[in-house]
Amino acid sequence: MNILVINQPLSNRGDESAHRALIYSLLKSFPNASIKVLFLLKSESAVKALKVDERVKYININSRHSFFLNNLLETAVYYNFYKILTVIHPSLSKMRKEFKNADVIINAPGGICMGGFQNWQHIYQLLIAKQLHKKNHILFSFYRPIPYNYSEE
Repeated sequence: MNILVINQPLSNRGDESAHRALIYSLLKSFPNASIKVLFLLKSESAVKALKVDERVKYININSRHSFFLNNLLETAVYYNFYKILTVIHPSLSKMRKEFKNADVIINAPGGICMGGFQNWQHIYQLLIAKQLHKKNHILFSFYRPIPYNYSEE
């Protein structure tokens, strides 16, 4: 089984603790699963500081024009052209490939970065998972075991 964790907040000890609990729970429940944690336009040092276990692959997809791309994502979501953007933009097509390869997508526990932060990456990634008809689980700020009974096959 291929599990992809998206929208993991960084640089926050509470979110880091929730991430550790999630990863340890997934490793215990699905020892043969391939687990990846995907970041979009994040700093390499922040991603490196979050790493929990060598069995988990951390993928950080960046762009030379991160600020421009982040603003473009907001516009793409607002005006509903995110589907085409994901296919034509090189960094976003890498992200889409990871989504397509996943059997299950888990939205990491932690707060949504909206409001004053205006981080549209969160909504964008959920829309791409929905577009690809992926099993998408949203975990909230509190942590509890995943109640779904997936087979390892």
